[in-house]
Amino acid sequence: MMPLAGQLTTTIPLASLYCFIFWKANFLGKYQKLIRLYSITVQLLFILFFSFFSFYFIRTSNNSGIDLFFNGLTFFYAAMLLPLWGTLFFAFHKWRQQMELFKGFRFLLWLSVLTLSLFLTFLGYVLFIFFYYGFAP
Repeated sequence: MMPLAGQLTTTIPLASLYCFIFWKANFLGKYQKLIRLYSITVQLLFILFFSFFSFYFIRTSNNSGIDLFFNGLTFFYAAMLLPLWGTLFFAFHKWRQQMELFKGFRFLLWLSVLTLSLFLTFLGYVLFIFFYYGFAP
């Protein structure tokens, strides 16, 4: 694993970027404060989780916490991704309502956005795990 300083210097700016995305999403209406609070809470918990396991792996030589670390990363990826998906589909739905489209094209448009989102979710998960978990044993 990377040294702790290297991990936190990459984790904190990425967490700040995630919070900034939701801070600038002004179209959420009445859910805006709730989503901002959720994003800040999830990122703070992720930084605490990541810092704890970084110290744990530095202090101990056994790999007894690897499974818990991997499952925690997977949980936090899902916790970070669900609001992004919801925001994306909410914005897409608002944009689609403004357009006058044929019914078949609406279905094709939704299908293409859903397929692209699923592909990017899978790719993002793989990159997220490789970035934070690495090629650990």
